[in-house]
Parts: sequence; C-alpha cells; structure tokens
Amino acid sequence: MTNRADRIEQRPPGPKMTIEIYKVAPDGTRLSAPRAAVVVPYGNEPLRDPLGPQLAPCACPLHRGAAHPVDLAGMRETARALLGPDAPPADAHRSAALIDTLHAHLDLLVPEVERLARGRDVDSIPRYCALVCVSEAGRKRRARPGPGAYGAAAHARRLARALVALCGHYESLRGHPSPVVTKP
Repeated sequence: MTNRADRIEQRPPGPKMTIEIYKVAPDGTRLSAPRAAVVVPYGNEPLRDPLGPQLAPCACPLHRGAAHPVDLAGMRETARALLGPDAPPADAHRSAALIDTLHAHLDLLVPEVERLARGRDVDSIPRYCALVCVSEAGRKRRARPGPGAYGAAAHARRLARALVALCGHYESLRGHPSPVVTKP
C-alpha cells in the first residue's frame, strides 16, 4: 500500500497540466490557433493571473464589474429574432445556434438579477418577482428541446421569453425601468 508521500515522488517532471485557449465553433471544431496557454503546476496554490496580458480580462459575472456591463440591447435583439413578428419559421440548425446564444445570455444575466434581487428587502415585491423569474429561467435553461425543428424552435422561444423577462427585472432592480409596451 502506498501513501501520499510515495505518490508525490512518483510524479513526472514538469507541469501537472497545460490548458490551451482557442476559439471554437458551435460544433466543437477549432476556429483559431491557440491564443494562450496556462501551465498548471503540481500543488494546491491558486494560480495568480494565469493568463497575464495574453488575453482580455475575464467577463464572467464574478469578474465583470462596472467595466463590462450586461449588454441588454444585444440580449433583447437575440430574443427579438425569435419572438418578433418578422421572425423566420423554425429551422433546426438556426434554432440550435440561437439556443446556445440564449443559454450564454441567461448564464450571464441570471446571477446578476439574483444578486440585485437579494440586495433588496426580504418583503420587497420586486425582489420576490425577480427571484421567481430567476427560478423559472433556470428551469427553462435546464430543460431539453423537444424532437425535430419545431421542438427546438419552441424551446428557443421559451428561453427568449425568459430572457426578455430577466432583462426587465435587471433594469427595474437597477432603477432603470424599461417602458411598458401595450398592444393597440
């Protein structure tokens, strides 16, 4: 039986892992040569600025801050491509690409809305409504599309409606309510 000290001595020389960063297409094929490489050494120490100046700063919700605001106009434009009166009919390939884009938008917006809502008073109605919307968006995000082009298009429309609702909650929680559009 070996103990931890024996396993440490058996490690090969060099880094534990090297991660290459490159652009990929939705189908998983590489679109570019490696843009950067991160070398992960053995040990439990966190990596300090692993990418250095090689890439732009991270734009995830944790690191975005005020320098990278949420692009509500772009998110609404994506939703409009599915929900607008001039939206084209269902197409499996187009729906799959839009579903991926909507998932990315929801992944960015859900934590932001949740953070803003949790900063409100516990008895606040806007807080409650926003948290219900976050929960519903998460449920729709985890759901899988139905079979065929129609199932994918219907799933994409559900995600788009959730995204539009979250955009409205984001604006209202930040104090910039969007205008209410009424039908004639």
